[in-house]
Amino acid sequence: MNQILYHAEKAFVILSLLYFTRGLDLLIPSVAVSLFRYGTGAFALFFLFLLGAQALNTVKQDKWILMVVFLSAISFAWSEYADYTTELIKTELLQMSVFGVYLAARFTLKQQITLIVVALSIAMLLSFTVAVTMPSIGISEEGLFRGIFNHKNDASAYGILTALSSCSLGLDKEKNKTNFKSWLIFGIAIIFVLATTSKTGLVLSFFIPLAIALYIHSRWKGEVVVIVLPIIIGIAYIAVTTAISQWDILLPAIGGDPTLTGRTGIWEVSLQLIAERPWLGFGRGAFWALGSKTQDEASNAVSAFGFTAPHAHNGYIDLILDIGLIGGFCFAVSLIKLWAQSLRLAYAATMAEQIWPLAFSIFITINNVTESYLLWNTNLFWVIYISTSVSAKKLSAKKLKAISKASN
Repeated sequence: MNQILYHAEKAFVILSLLYFTRGLDLLIPSVAVSLFRYGTGAFALFFLFLLGAQALNTVKQDKWILMVVFLSAISFAWSEYADYTTELIKTELLQMSVFGVYLAARFTLKQQITLIVVALSIAMLLSFTVAVTMPSIGISEEGLFRGIFNHKNDASAYGILTALSSCSLGLDKEKNKTNFKSWLIFGIAIIFVLATTSKTGLVLSFFIPLAIALYIHSRWKGEVVVIVLPIIIGIAYIAVTTAISQWDILLPAIGGDPTLTGRTGIWEVSLQLIAERPWLGFGRGAFWALGSKTQDEASNAVSAFGFTAPHAHNGYIDLILDIGLIGGFCFAVSLIKLWAQSLRLAYAATMAEQIWPLAFSIFITINNVTESYLLWNTNLFWVIYISTSVSAKKLSAKKLKAISKASN
């Protein structure tokens, strides 16, 4: 009986992860979407209550991200669109955050990765199926593949996430053999990303595996900081200097434009308006409320591209617009700590759970430069950020304790 309940729980978790991608919105009735919207949060809270002290200890692992959630949850207090902000808190923020904590408290990091791979593999399968059988959904008006997702960039991001999670499982040396299924999914995920024609996805598909490979194959040479910092600084230096000097040449060469499809205009307006409410921001989602003065100003900056700006196309800017520089500082500390823990775990890594945090850290850091994949809207990335950050902290502490015990 216990096994049946456990498998039923995992099935619900997989469906919930699919829900957080928003890929099911057009495929299932709106009643079912609403059921998931509130059911995931209620389900997670119920299990956290059953876990008791274990759940509390999990929450305490990353106090900085807890502060980000807290500021977002009370941001209705200073929002000019308090009702709208409150609705977003109830229907988006709390469900994502609570579910992330639940994943970290209930499952090991390796189990989390496996659940993510299964959920996103189903999403890819549904996407290919929908593109063939229901092209009005799976193919955008511009003729671009997007599958079950709202935009090709979203499809690309989830494809990259699938590739990284399956790659982490494939690199697991616990059984001393290659996990064929994981590498098969990795290959399909790369094809999926290429099918979206997303330039960001194309770059990240090669950059992140390369960065991880460089790290893993170079770690024997010395201490982790000595290895990683030159790599990061070197790559960043080459990328930045090349982009600055060849900006107008490089982007058209890969089908882009120097304004990143209007993003630079949105960023300029957003950064200017942050100065009006720098410390606590505008409140969750208030800056982008339809009809607001701030959204009108940002949309005017991209009027030549013929769309209304729904967000800043930058996760860091959107987070600061929501909860100000104070919230931005709290998230920055959380992200830096996640990087430190990820590098420590990946050093001499032999298991998937030691590789995954570094892969996800690279992904979430880079992808939020041109897309908003932190707190904006309902998304799976925030759920995974919380679960990975908390789990990496627990795993890192366990590893340090083991090293200390061995040295004594």
